[in-house]
Amino acid sequence: TEACPVCMREGRVDWAGEAIKIMLQRPHWTRCSVITDGLLVPYGQLAKFDLDAQIKRLRKRIGRSKLHGRVVLGGLDVSLNIENNVIVGWQFHPYLIVEGKDDESFRQAVKDAFPPEPTALEPYDFAEITDLLEVITYAYKAQIKRRSGYVGKDGNHRTKDQPLKGADLRKLLPFLAKHKVGARLILCGVKRNGHRLGFTPTKPSSAPRKTVKGAGSDASAT
Repeated sequence: TEACPVCMREGRVDWAGEAIKIMLQRPHWTRCSVITDGLLVPYGQLAKFDLDAQIKRLRKRIGRSKLHGRVVLGGLDVSLNIENNVIVGWQFHPYLIVEGKDDESFRQAVKDAFPPEPTALEPYDFAEITDLLEVITYAYKAQIKRRSGYVGKDGNHRTKDQPLKGADLRKLLPFLAKHKVGARLILCGVKRNGHRLGFTPTKPSSAPRKTVKGAGSDASAT
């Protein structure tokens, strides 16, 4: 399950190896982190969050948007958001690796598909991908943290990641234990193969293969 660190490590090794195989068959990829509406869960209501239903809704948003037809790899990340020492809630947010260049039409398609969460100061973050392994491993993280927001002495808003406290873990781990490794994956244009992450492109590729920067033995495992 997603509550087991050993299971998560093995699952993420498979994920990295299989995702890289797909990404090498396309010349351009963009990563986007999106804090969209409807995914902020009150602190005491995490057990009621229907993860499977939300994953289906997110995939439908992609399929009905101008992103339709692009290969999408990614996951539904989560953090416990704190603002000025007050708990805001469990914030789920898609972290997506999307086929295509990071241009204005791409960004607008993402924004149209995912309206922003009203409490988010910066709901969208885009960047063209150059290091495949780095972005793949980040897209499906095993560690979930507190994200503490505050205003510094200079008047600027800042955030700091902190470990979850005991009370937080007592709410989070039973929730994660209900789901198999890979339950938070968001996949479009590719498919899973049993318990393994077996990806299949939706169309033949004529793109040249790319060299994976920093790829190690774990990343190439299948």
